[in-house]
Amino acid sequence: MGNIYFATDSLYSINFEGKSNWIKAIKGICDCPLISDNNSNIYVASQVGIQGKIYISCFDNSGNKKWELELNEMQVGLSPAITSEGGMLFSPWRGFNLYYIK
Repeated sequence: MGNIYFATDSLYSINFEGKSNWIKAIKGICDCPLISDNNSNIYVASQVGIQGKIYISCFDNSGNKKWELELNEMQVGLSPAITSEGGMLFSPWRGFNLYYIK
């Protein structure tokens, strides 16, 4: 049995019994689905303010932040997608760019 992750103004990890594993602050608010990869890394996209900056953060399953990217886009909106090569595709809602992150 694995962990359950969800995000609002923080990223939360709870175990299968509903007990908190950890809580990690994120920049802004997450309003799109979380994704995870085969290595149990969790990816969170968040937004600061209306038409503000967006961030994509990667956490390991222990809650350690591995990296964070800041993008100049209007809104997060859409879910990132993991590619078969282990990269990530990200297309912001109402954005003009498609991002590929290795």
